[in-house]
Amino acid sequence: MKRLAVVALALAVPVVAAVSASGHTVHATRARVLKVDFKTTSVKEVDNAPKGRSAGDLGVVSGPLFAHGSSRRIGRYQGVCYTMAPETNSECTFTFSLAGGQITAISGYGKGFNGDKVVHDAIVGGTRAYRNARGEGVGIETSDMTGTETIHLSR
Repeated sequence: MKRLAVVALALAVPVVAAVSASGHTVHATRARVLKVDFKTTSVKEVDNAPKGRSAGDLGVVSGPLFAHGSSRRIGRYQGVCYTMAPETNSECTFTFSLAGGQITAISGYGKGFNGDKVVHDAIVGGTRAYRNARGEGVGIETSDMTGTETIHLSR
C-alpha cells in the first residue's frame, strides 16, 4: 500500500501548478510556488504475467484535489504507473482536471529516482489555460492515502 501512496503523491504535484493556495486558477506563464492537498480514493493493481511484482505490472489511482489546508474540492486526478525492470522501479503519468483545463506530469520511482516520502515530478504540459505549464513539483506523504504537494511553476 505504501508504494501506491507514493504513486498518489506524485499525482497531485502538477495540480499545484494550476491552483493557488486559495484554489483559484493561475496562468501557466507566471513563476509561482503553490500548494494543494490530495486524497487517493481509488486504487487498482494489475498483476500481469509472470505472477508477482514484475516488469509490465501496472497500478491505476485517482481521487479528489483540495485547496491546501481545507476541505474545499478544486478538482480530480487520475494516473497510471507501470512497473519497470528492476521490479522496484516504476514510471508514472498523471492527469489533473481543474477549472480551466488539464495538467500532465511524469514521474520515475525507484533507486536513482524518487523515494518513499518525498517525490519530485516533471510538469510537462497541459491543455487550455495550462497548455504551456512547466516546472517541478515536490510532494510529501502525510498518510498512506493523503499528501501535500508544492509546485515550483516556472512558466
